[in-house]
Amino acid sequence: MAQKVVMQMTKTEEYRKRITIQNYIETKNSRGIVKKEWQDYKKVWASIKTGIQDETEESNKVNPIKLCEITIRYNSILENQLSDTEKYRIFYKRPYNLKAIENVNEANIELKLKCEAIGI
Repeated sequence: MAQKVVMQMTKTEEYRKRITIQNYIETKNSRGIVKKEWQDYKKVWASIKTGIQDETEESNKVNPIKLCEITIRYNSILENQLSDTEKYRIFYKRPYNLKAIENVNEANIELKLKCEAIGI
């Protein structure tokens, strides 16, 4: 009996925003002083869903958190690297901390990056 294979294709028109993935690096100058900074690592096309709101409560004060979901084409190398969320962040008009990464439906078609805006 022949098996039917279904391939889900991504729609390229969904990826309209150019984002920059940045990584955190430490460099040492000739005097031995360590400099820590964010460096552009890779630019990719993405779909961005913003306006997701959340709140935290500190010292009886409610602080709003701006969250967003960024979807990019699947890349196994990026999936492995971005799983270390402390070393990478996303930049699109402002920096976003990377909170989680998900291989959508484990289908190796899209990666969904869950992010939090920095300095809102």
